[in-house]
Amino acid sequence: YTGDCYSGCSTCDGSGYEDCITCSDGSVPVDDDGDGDGYCDGWCVKVKMYDTYGDGWNDAKYTVVNSNGAVSAVGTLSTGSSWSNELCEITKGCYNMSVSDGDYPTEISWVVTQGGEALGEGGAGKTVVCVEGIPTSTPTITVSPTITPGPTHYESEDFKALSAFYHATGGGSKWQSADGWLTDAPTCEWEYIECAGAGDTITALGEGINHLSGSIPTQIGGLKSLISVHLGANFFPMATLPSEIGMLTNMTGPLFLFGNTMMGSLPSEIGMLTNMAESL
Repeated sequence: YTGDCYSGCSTCDGSGYEDCITCSDGSVPVDDDGDGDGYCDGWCVKVKMYDTYGDGWNDAKYTVVNSNGAVSAVGTLSTGSSWSNELCEITKGCYNMSVSDGDYPTEISWVVTQGGEALGEGGAGKTVVCVEGIPTSTPTITVSPTITPGPTHYESEDFKALSAFYHATGGGSKWQSADGWLTDAPTCEWEYIECAGAGDTITALGEGINHLSGSIPTQIGGLKSLISVHLGANFFPMATLPSEIGMLTNMTGPLFLFGNTMMGSLPSEIGMLTNMAESL
């Protein structure tokens, strides 16, 4: 039996086209049941998971459900910023792919691929309604018209740095307000963020912000377009200014730190901010 094999397989046995004997790329099929045939990488579906804060999905998980309502696969990103699960036992058909919210749904994103081609992507709560053509052809995807892929800014360096700042300074519980933060809204529309003109270049952070606590994270150095930082009159017990502040070499405005309870001396790297207007 050599016809109608699945993608990535050149010869199959007589019990069905999903049972591969020879992979097209010369690799050995994954023999999951010891019968001498199996699955090739070209057909396996990968679920690639991402977390912008880098601490896993925090109790969120993905669930793959077939057209009969039976669960085909369940998984999660237990820790870190990315991981992939390979699903090689899902047969041809349509599936629902959903991701629960967990503790921090805005940090979550995912991509489903086959043979390096993306089948669908999204974030927490997003659902891929139907994936067709597995495994005999290039899959097509139908997504509910009310669902859109997760914003690309979730993977931007600015979003990652601001997410770290939000969590490190008590944004989830201490801030007086946090309109727009870690949502689908463009970062330039978030409260306490200023951008240059009509673009998306962040130039100022923190003006008017209060009730900060905790610490200033090292990731603040990733906001390289900042011109000014306003963190005065807040509460950072036992915290120090991270040396990464020296990475903000575009600063020509002020670095306001007055009225804080920070410990220690300023890092020597602050001397790299040679164009900064003032520091208080």
